[in-house]
Amino acid sequence: MGPPLTWADLAFANRYADQSHLVREFQTFGARPPAHLFTAEWYDATTVTRGELEACPIRSRWAGRDEARWSQEDMTMRSVFTLFVTDQDQALRFSVDRLGFIVTEDKRLGDDRWVLVSPSQGEDVALNLELARTPEQQMLVGKQGGGKPVFALDTDNCHREYQTMKARGVTFDSEPRTMPYGTGVTLNDLHGNKIYLNEDPR
Repeated sequence: MGPPLTWADLAFANRYADQSHLVREFQTFGARPPAHLFTAEWYDATTVTRGELEACPIRSRWAGRDEARWSQEDMTMRSVFTLFVTDQDQALRFSVDRLGFIVTEDKRLGDDRWVLVSPSQGEDVALNLELARTPEQQMLVGKQGGGKPVFALDTDNCHREYQTMKARGVTFDSEPRTMPYGTGVTLNDLHGNKIYLNEDPR
């Protein structure tokens, strides 16, 4: 039997959410997908009707409903955290130029763009800078933590990172404070989300 010829076949057989996931799958094996898979005519004409498939919250793939329910029951920690933004370019520049993050993925396919940033190359956790498209997503921009930090960054020297980021234009709620559980300070991202900078006690 030959390979699937349509996007519907590929997506259903491999549980791809969109074309960017297909690319990452090929890259895992050091290969490139066929060029015709990225023509608008082929993609639009063969888009899968998802039917019995449900989207994974971090866009890694589509899962059958039974598998999706099983995954929820298994309760595992995911390595990608999604942060809704109004402009991916601005959010990317802020993450790199002011927070000192590095870009681990930046892929554009059609109208979609998959952007991942991470504090360092070896990090297992990445931040997905997701463009807020729906009204519900747009309402969450800058408010995903409900006034609390959406995540924390660990450092071995909170005061050093505080001074470095402040010099780059990052705003903080206060100066670093030393408590029994460590030294920390809360900073604000481009949209007002709060991030906690943490140094464990020595």
